[in-house]
Amino acid sequence: MHRMKTIMIIEDFEGTSELLRNIVENAGYKAITFDNGPDALNNMHNSVDLILCDINMPEMDGLEFASRLYEIKEYQHIPLIFVTGENQLKEEARNAGAKAFISKPFSKEKVLTVIEKVL
Repeated sequence: MHRMKTIMIIEDFEGTSELLRNIVENAGYKAITFDNGPDALNNMHNSVDLILCDINMPEMDGLEFASRLYEIKEYQHIPLIFVTGENQLKEEARNAGAKAFISKPFSKEKVLTVIEKVL
């Protein structure tokens, strides 16, 4: 039996974090959530299959999180999708290594379509 895919969600707004958690768990994925980049980096491990990350966060924004994550060889294979209202940052998001970009507000269908495409 194959293991359940794990999606890490990094989002500082609790409402959005809960919404994303519900979407991915209802679709059969395991979700782990963090409200900031440093905690997420400190708790990173190889069993994470995909990361959903906000860009605007206190302490460390999503772009910095991505660049720090991808400096670590063991994590360079983990796809990252930015979920953000910062549509003008699409180019920076791609440069930071993002595989996709989901604009807020988003629909459940949009989130799952992008996750399935990336996985």
